[in-house]
Amino acid sequence: MQRALAIGPATAEVLTEQLHRRRHPEECLRSSLGILRLARDFSPEALEGAATRAVAIRSFSYRSLRTLINTPAPAPPAQAALPGARQRARREVLPVGPSPTPEDIDADPTARRATQQLRLRGMAAALEQQLCTPDRSQLTFEERLGPMIQHEITERGSARLAQRLRWARLPQGAVIEDMDTSALRGLDPGAMVRVRDLAWIAEHLNVLITGPTGVGKSFLGCALAHSACRADFSVRFFRLPRLVDELARYHALQNRSAFLKLLAKVDLLVLDDFGLTPLAEQTKRDLLEIFDDRYDRRSTIVTSQLPVEQWHTHLADPTLADAILDRPVHNSYRLALKGDSMRKRRPPTRNHQHAPRHIDVSHQLSDSALPASRHGPASTGTMARLPPERRPDFTGIRTSSS
Repeated sequence: MQRALAIGPATAEVLTEQLHRRRHPEECLRSSLGILRLARDFSPEALEGAATRAVAIRSFSYRSLRTLINTPAPAPPAQAALPGARQRARREVLPVGPSPTPEDIDADPTARRATQQLRLRGMAAALEQQLCTPDRSQLTFEERLGPMIQHEITERGSARLAQRLRWARLPQGAVIEDMDTSALRGLDPGAMVRVRDLAWIAEHLNVLITGPTGVGKSFLGCALAHSACRADFSVRFFRLPRLVDELARYHALQNRSAFLKLLAKVDLLVLDDFGLTPLAEQTKRDLLEIFDDRYDRRSTIVTSQLPVEQWHTHLADPTLADAILDRPVHNSYRLALKGDSMRKRRPPTRNHQHAPRHIDVSHQLSDSALPASRHGPASTGTMARLPPERRPDFTGIRTSSS
């Protein structure tokens, strides 16, 4: 302890802490001798400085002292400026100089590189357009910045819409504006206006579309789903047979719950061709889970050839049918389409230039036009083209002699 006091008070305090913290005297002695040996390996001043820092951070072990000796002491913090005092800008951080002119900005490619690095593709494209404008120097800063920001917003909206459409996997590019309203389908105009408004998605309601085949159920469902994507809703489209296959695959992978959670998070789920074939018991239970997860939380579109009144009979099991249909049916808009199939109105071939043509060439061919065979006439078949020694014993093949 006298050697520690000779080095300095901080070193003595470190050794005192060692005496209190070590349980066995031998461990305390070895640790104290190791700390005092640091004064010989380095210097008493270095040990005292490390001990002062160790006392400040309350770390008194030999390893901590050795690390502190090898680590230089941090520089003292700069004096805080008084409130309201004017601070000088550091030249290495904010260089002082004249403000750049618009011509300097146009000539410097740094701005274009920065927009590309920051993935501001819309602003980069708008900047390139401005650089091609001869009278850009007459525009103010706000007049140049505003179109660039608007271009970036438009570019991001287009990219987000493209991503949502890819994730939705719509089978056809139907939009609600292309819907043929001249066809008599028995639609209620008031219900159609409410459905096109998409307010039912925010209210977590459903849409049930029924009607005979080819009347436009899938087209209307895809058109509403496309409108939902444009309104920044997440959409997923499934034909019910494909959904059954996906559920079976996730069952085999033992990852069914993750797939059901994914479906539960989608803002709008489109189930096409409901009621085409009988459903297995496991599929019915999966549908119950899907509709239960989405009830009063998300919206669903269901299309079917069967009227809604026959869905209960199609599901066969009264208990499961009541549980499944109670969730999507009672809080939904119903669109019952009528009329003939719209596919009957399409021509057999959309482009008649590529229609196959039948060409009669029988009158253009003659025996003289046919290539001569090396071993026999071409009309006698394969056996006549082979030499006699190479003719195998074919069974069931007619030759000219048979």
